[in-house]
Amino acid sequence: MLFSPTVSYRPTPCQSYGVAIILGYQTLKNNLATPNFTQTSGALRTDSATGVGARIGGLWDINRYVSFGASASTPVQFSKFKKYRDVLPRSFDLPPMFRLGTALHLGETDYSLDLKQIFFSQVRSLGDDLGWKNQTVLMFGVQHRLTPCLVVTAGYNHGNSPVRSNNVFLNSLIIPIARHHFTAGARYRLTPNWEMSVGAEFTPTVKMTDDGTGILGANGRGARIKNRDVGVLLGATYHFSKEREVRLFTNERSLMKKALPF
Repeated sequence: MLFSPTVSYRPTPCQSYGVAIILGYQTLKNNLATPNFTQTSGALRTDSATGVGARIGGLWDINRYVSFGASASTPVQFSKFKKYRDVLPRSFDLPPMFRLGTALHLGETDYSLDLKQIFFSQVRSLGDDLGWKNQTVLMFGVQHRLTPCLVVTAGYNHGNSPVRSNNVFLNSLIIPIARHHFTAGARYRLTPNWEMSVGAEFTPTVKMTDDGTGILGANGRGARIKNRDVGVLLGATYHFSKEREVRLFTNERSLMKKALPF
């Protein structure tokens, strides 16, 4: 779960900037075997870890029809799972990301196209231990203002799995193999200051099979994983003025922090 208090500032009507502190919380409960094929010391006991990171971004209106935006985030560095150090010696951090996007504004409808780069290989527990590669994600979104208070959104993004086919067995508990992601959501302005948002995400079922040429060699050959992902997001935004706002996103559930189009 991620909690991202965000502060944004609009120095002129054509540009705005924001900064966020990303706070994370993870839980783990399993009965994995250690490298010596003994039961983990965790033994199905629930353990937790906390993490922190940051994100900055900017948005510029080129003219009344076209906008351009960019953002970058640091890794979200988590503490280790103390009860499972015999099977998970490293923390499960979230990777740094960089994102560029543009939007076209036509009447009450906005169309956006974004490109996001996720640097999984810079997280040792993912790049070194699980063999993940960096991922490029292409995103398309549309939002339409139904009333002065209600905006509805929909989106699609595509990214090849960061898991290579020769490391399927190592990733059998994480399953980050989805390629196609569909999202929908809405924002509603309750008062001049308060705005609420809700969103949902769905990924179709996808399968992968280990070809036996990875870190575990023939020991992993034939391992198969199957994934379908469903995520939800609830959010609240408080607008202090036309220039400043604070966003409080809570209850965000998603496989690896996929972006909803709002």
